[in-house]
Amino acid sequence: MRALFALWHIKSDTPEKTFTRLIMSDIDFTHPRYKEGEVTFETSIFSVKKIKKWAEKEKIAITLTYEGTLNKLSFLKKRKGLIFGVLFSLFLIYLSTFYVWSVRIEGNETLTDFEIIKLLEECGFHEGINKREVDVNEIQNTALSRCHEISFLSINVHGMVADVVVHERQVAKKENDTTGAYNLVADFDGVIVSSLVLEGKAMFETGNTVLKGELLVSGIIDSVAGDSRLTHAKGKVFARTSRTLTFDVPLSTFEKRYIKEESAVALRVLGKRFGKKLGDESGDYDLVVVEEDLTFLGVTFPCKLERRHALYYNTEKTELDSDKAEKIAYDEYHRYILTELDSATILEEEFHTEEHDGFLRLTALVTAIENIATEKKIEIKKE
Repeated sequence: MRALFALWHIKSDTPEKTFTRLIMSDIDFTHPRYKEGEVTFETSIFSVKKIKKWAEKEKIAITLTYEGTLNKLSFLKKRKGLIFGVLFSLFLIYLSTFYVWSVRIEGNETLTDFEIIKLLEECGFHEGINKREVDVNEIQNTALSRCHEISFLSINVHGMVADVVVHERQVAKKENDTTGAYNLVADFDGVIVSSLVLEGKAMFETGNTVLKGELLVSGIIDSVAGDSRLTHAKGKVFARTSRTLTFDVPLSTFEKRYIKEESAVALRVLGKRFGKKLGDESGDYDLVVVEEDLTFLGVTFPCKLERRHALYYNTEKTELDSDKAEKIAYDEYHRYILTELDSATILEEEFHTEEHDGFLRLTALVTAIENIATEKKIEIKKE
């Protein structure tokens, strides 16, 4: 092996004599060369003592030069601290392979990564946990039993990373049942002005006053033969409605006044944080925490860099004048109209404002034409 050879140098003007003496000494050597008054040859490093004794006996000035790999590492002999540090680092890297250093969440839509990680921590699974001491199946079952929003959860640990795959429970959208038997009933008090009955038996006449919950279109239809059948009542019943809406706006609010900010960087190892803490002083603050994986040349290290930014603030009471409060109230009223009465025709609007108990109240009297028919399933009692 080239890592175990030694290179020798002998000053000589007569290389033939030098090589002859080497051959006569019974020394195993290779690659003999002569250049510019110097003889060089190579031997095994295990022959060093033998050659030194021979040179001393023959009174030959000889120089030893290690050229193998072991010679290139010989400088480490004087750097025991460096050797210890490297070996200790390798030991830590080996030891870290038994722990989970990073938890990655996939597949979640409604639930946040933070909520899922918090759930796993409550079940006993977290960054820094020893992989040999955790029952993944038990953690999965416990998490599913505690969070009904999750229908499937799988923890896949590979190396020092745990990939958590989540499938959230799908909530079925409520759709109109087109096969069952339904009546149409009034969803609001009003005076009927027109209607469009597509299926079922109308139980009203134009101009009738109806109350909320009153039957408008029956899903039970009598036949000529004297019996009856069930159907899904369909249609629209438009009525003139009147409603009173109220919107309260506080005349005093509490606002944040930021006074200072601080930032700090810390290291997270095995779920433990090493560095300056922020946001734990007395007073109120907003805290933003960002974690980053430490990588170098595509290799992710078993630790994370945590950046914290804290904004400290005082809470101050702010008075709101009547004009601004009134504008806010009207904005809330218009939002209500757009969301709740978007398909209605507004006939009349009457507004009244007053202040009481630290609030400005907007009262709106609204008259409109709207569809008040809503479906109600026919309950059939079995005897």
